[in-house]
Amino acid sequence: MTSWAQKQKFTYVFIFCSSLFLIAFVPFLLFYHKPAACTDGKQNGEERGVDCGGGCPKLCASDTLSPLVLWQRAFKVTPGVYNAVAYIENPNASARADYAPYVFKFYDSNNVLVGEYPGTTFIPPKEKFAVFEAGIVFEGASPARTTFEFKEPLIWKSAGASTPSLQVKSSTLSRADSTPRVDATLSNTSLRALSNIEAVVVVSDGEGIAIGASRTFIDSLPSGESTSLTYTWPEPFEAGVGLCNSPVDALLIIDRSGSMDDDVLSPPEPLTSVKKAAQAFVERLEKTDRGGLVTFANNADTFPLTSAFDSVLKAVEAVSIKEGVVQNTNITEGLISAKNELLFSGRASASKIILLLTDGIATDPKKTGNENYPETSALAVGSEAKKEEISLFTIGLGDKVNQEFLRQLSSSPEYFYSAPSREDVDTIYKKIAVSLCRKGPAIIEIIPRVYPSSQ
Repeated sequence: MTSWAQKQKFTYVFIFCSSLFLIAFVPFLLFYHKPAACTDGKQNGEERGVDCGGGCPKLCASDTLSPLVLWQRAFKVTPGVYNAVAYIENPNASARADYAPYVFKFYDSNNVLVGEYPGTTFIPPKEKFAVFEAGIVFEGASPARTTFEFKEPLIWKSAGASTPSLQVKSSTLSRADSTPRVDATLSNTSLRALSNIEAVVVVSDGEGIAIGASRTFIDSLPSGESTSLTYTWPEPFEAGVGLCNSPVDALLIIDRSGSMDDDVLSPPEPLTSVKKAAQAFVERLEKTDRGGLVTFANNADTFPLTSAFDSVLKAVEAVSIKEGVVQNTNITEGLISAKNELLFSGRASASKIILLLTDGIATDPKKTGNENYPETSALAVGSEAKKEEISLFTIGLGDKVNQEFLRQLSSSPEYFYSAPSREDVDTIYKKIAVSLCRKGPAIIEIIPRVYPSSQ
């Protein structure tokens, strides 16, 4: 009984003393301990610095790393108008900056400052991103060198646990030699809908040097869904010519039907001019390429693919219109011969190309009851060639050709060329050669970024 009474007495004493301690200590603690204010210009509470760290949303400068400027460049859009891009990496895995002021500076070839362009942006956590400024106008001087810098100090904040996830698929480039166009697909692989999305595209040549850039915005993108991206430029990229991204196996198809001497009989025109242009095309091929020749009228003849370009040039020179018999226009036979040569003798590592030139309307082969058979049969062979990843270019010479037919026959509408006169043929061959052997553009990078308003 005594033992129990002593325990009860001890319990009461402990409770009494604890109460006295709390009554005395808590006011003392409240009076002398100041919680982190985060905005009072002083280091207090659990702050690691003045108004930063601890429970404050602002991170201390000592806890963050400066963003890395990987490269900066100005890209000509039209004469006197440029886009500027800086490619940045944020090395901080869990820190973002919602307000990051910056400045682009532009210098001419004599290193004289010709312009400045200030702005602000958002820095996402642990990402590479692009700062893009469009339509910067320069009068008189052109930018030869560009610099970019953030105006420190940046205010860093904790990024939180959730970050948006976007994936780019199917980036393709077309019309590189005229009005370039990039098409791509952007998918939202996050678990939530995203809005206020910026997507910058950078196009680089075969050596990895950026030669063009553009930007688009997506208002919103639901979780699990995709959207199409399209970028266009009014002029070709400023890239060199002569370094092919891959070897080329190219088959020239030349029409030698009776109409190819309708302009002049001796020497036959337009055939003579067409042959000269074809030879100029062959001379543009690289050492890693191969060339071949198919000629057609009623039937087709093939000179096989070879890297001995002198022999191809001689084969082109020997093309002539056969006399003594009507020579019709059998485009189907020419395509079959070219397709078979590329499939049987073409290299797996090489891009396969057909270049068809004709000055007339397809007249053969014929099928009773089907007056359109010469064209429909050629379209069928062209479709088979495209399925085999053969690029088909068509050139219509003069005003007698069915342009719509040749446009459908080509791999895409921009692969059809109309040559009203024989003088245009050489220019067209040069354009095609440029599109096949451009020093880039070979690399397409889409850089998406979600702005804070969607988070």
